[in-house]
Amino acid sequence: MSILLSKAFSTINGKLIAKCKIFQRVSNLFINSYMIFKMKAIPFLVVIFNATVCYTLQRNRRIINVASVENGATCQASSVHPPLSTVDYTCQNALEPQWINVCDWSAHCSGLACTEHWIKINFKKVYELIGICLSQRTVADEHKIKSVEISFNNSTYKPVYQVDTVANCLLLEEIGLQASSISLRPVPPFSLLSNIGFNEIFAYAYEQVSSAKDDNEEEFINIADSALGATCVSNTSKENYPCDNALNRLMPLDFILKCGANQSPVTSCVGKYIEITFAFPAVPQIICYKNKRQIHSLIKAVSLLWSSGFADELSNLAQDNLYHCLTYKHSKIESSLKVTIADVYGNNDVGFNHFKVFTKSTYRKRESFILKFILFKKSVQCLMFFSLF
Repeated sequence: MSILLSKAFSTINGKLIAKCKIFQRVSNLFINSYMIFKMKAIPFLVVIFNATVCYTLQRNRRIINVASVENGATCQASSVHPPLSTVDYTCQNALEPQWINVCDWSAHCSGLACTEHWIKINFKKVYELIGICLSQRTVADEHKIKSVEISFNNSTYKPVYQVDTVANCLLLEEIGLQASSISLRPVPPFSLLSNIGFNEIFAYAYEQVSSAKDDNEEEFINIADSALGATCVSNTSKENYPCDNALNRLMPLDFILKCGANQSPVTSCVGKYIEITFAFPAVPQIICYKNKRQIHSLIKAVSLLWSSGFADELSNLAQDNLYHCLTYKHSKIESSLKVTIADVYGNNDVGFNHFKVFTKSTYRKRESFILKFILFKKSVQCLMFFSLF
């Protein structure tokens, strides 16, 4: 999900409350004894308090996405769109990020009936939720969800959040919310809802470091995403099937090379290429591709030429149009990639439905961002406390 944090997350856990109470007692004694130094004591105690909070958070906990299959989440949905070709629309798709699964969860509905459909995510245990990030299906603007109702543990507490962009991060209104499940349902206002759904759903919560599988759960961003500014050129393409189709998130659109037995004169698909200029230079981590939807002619082998000069050969690619991901083998900053067809299964109009290059996300350091917000909030709370004296 290329999700930008649009709002800060906040939470107050038991340890933080305990620390705050301790420092409040200390501050009472300090101020009662040294009233003359009141204004000097406030910033001093705030600095000590902030340092303690920072140490507590960094030592004991980390933030993870508890709505992921990897972290034990499961799901149900009120409706699932029938599969198209090899593409399914099950709710589990929304529990896997784009660097694992590019497919959506989609309900089968239109108009007002879409507001009756929902997706429910069950966590492996009760968590203290911090925030929720959503990435909608890529659909026309008039079909996008405008607002979503989120319920927790099937309770009557069902806040409504505005989600007027493709990707949204939501600050939960209730601090320290304990939940074992969440349900999401679109609500008015909307215009022309149709087959509503989500590409990714992230629910963030604290987890003890000792019980977490990975102390540094990584997130990635697709630098070959045209929505972020990536561009491409190819030495040939069929009309209405340009290379840009491989760089966007629209599932029905393919990039198809104009080559093969159907052309006059007949031309070979070997040697045809797509060259991608990334949205920004970065060290790639994961390469993902998906052959075009029609499987009568598919790509069997490609050569990859990176801007750094490194070259890779990928041979005997799977003879299907499923989503496949590979690991980048080098450690260089890359700004572009040229993908050249080296072999094919059937010499006729081959191409890609998706081609993605993921790098580690640097602007989505949630732990650092949330920590700064909590420190700011606790500073304000302590300053308000001291002002009572």
